[in-house]
Amino acid sequence: MDSKIDSRKRRTRNYLRSALAKLLHEKDIAMISVNELITTAQISRGTFYLHYSDLNDFINTLINETLTDMFHKINAVTKLDDDQTFVTRNIVLLEYIAKDAEFFAGMLGENGPKEFQNRWRELAVEHFQQKYHSLALKDPRYMLMLLHKDIFGAYNIAAQMETIKFWLLGGIQYSPAFLAKILAEIRSSTIQVILNTLNNK
Repeated sequence: MDSKIDSRKRRTRNYLRSALAKLLHEKDIAMISVNELITTAQISRGTFYLHYSDLNDFINTLINETLTDMFHKINAVTKLDDDQTFVTRNIVLLEYIAKDAEFFAGMLGENGPKEFQNRWRELAVEHFQQKYHSLALKDPRYMLMLLHKDIFGAYNIAAQMETIKFWLLGGIQYSPAFLAKILAEIRSSTIQVILNTLNNK
């Protein structure tokens, strides 16, 4: 019985998720009503309120579920050297996004909820701090970057998100593997420049 309920809830969420993505390409999130959402999703008002208390509850739940799942898959990539781990994690990230491109384009676009990008940044900062703390234990050079993690983290996360937006809105012209390699090259060059700058202070 529980599996049937979970299946129905998952199906309802997917209908609403697709409907939200479609509407975000037409109007700002603040202009979308529950009625528009359920009409586009082709579900009843009763079904919506069976699972969510209001539109904000649905959006917040969707944001948390999506980003928690996304970062769980990224963090599952382990036991590789640093450079290869970075490339592989970015491939996982970009493939995850590409599979649901319309949704991510809508959520990251100018009509999307700002909470989505804010929550992404929060999780990315946590991920970044954990990663560079472990690197600093292996290589003292990274300790300098860890001491200035606020600057490097802000730059790294902002650059990644803007690149993903560009990639999505441009129609995904590059494969996840190709873009991941480009990002790795940029990251490697940036790290070297930062380390040289900090060492010469």
